Amino acid sequence: MRLAQWGRLSETGIPHRLEARMPHHSRVLLVEDGLLLRFMMAQMLENTGFVVIGAGDADEALSLLEADSFAIVVSDIDMPGEMDGVELAHEIRSRWPEVPVILISGEELPSRELPDGCPFLPKPVPDRLLVALMREMIARASGH
Repeated sequence: MRLAQWGRLSETGIPHRLEARMPHHSRVLLVEDGLLLRFMMAQMLENTGFVVIGAGDADEALSLLEADSFAIVVSDIDMPGEMDGVELAHEIRSRWPEVPVILISGEELPSRELPDGCPFLPKPVPDRLLVALMREMIARASGH
């Protein structure tokens, strides 16, 4: 199959046209400024059945959320730009209250208040723990 017939590939390696047709319940927005870590986490999540769209900072994440639907957001806390992961989680909670958010960081739990229902996981996050928590939060958000 030639790539030209499918158009531009998304960050997940799936053609944008096909990715848009994937079920909402499997779409994850992964916000991580470290390109290698974002790639490794995306691969792990894709291997467990999720469709992962990556963002390098909060501004990019908000743009993606405004343009599309996601079942869950997994975000690093420490990121470049004017908004960090905690602020992003509060913004998501106010604008898209139905979208669950998981915050992760290599640093300690932030002293600032996290949004209600927004868990914090320290890096490195065990793959099974992250996937289990994501599935649980998606199921709860969708009423299952």
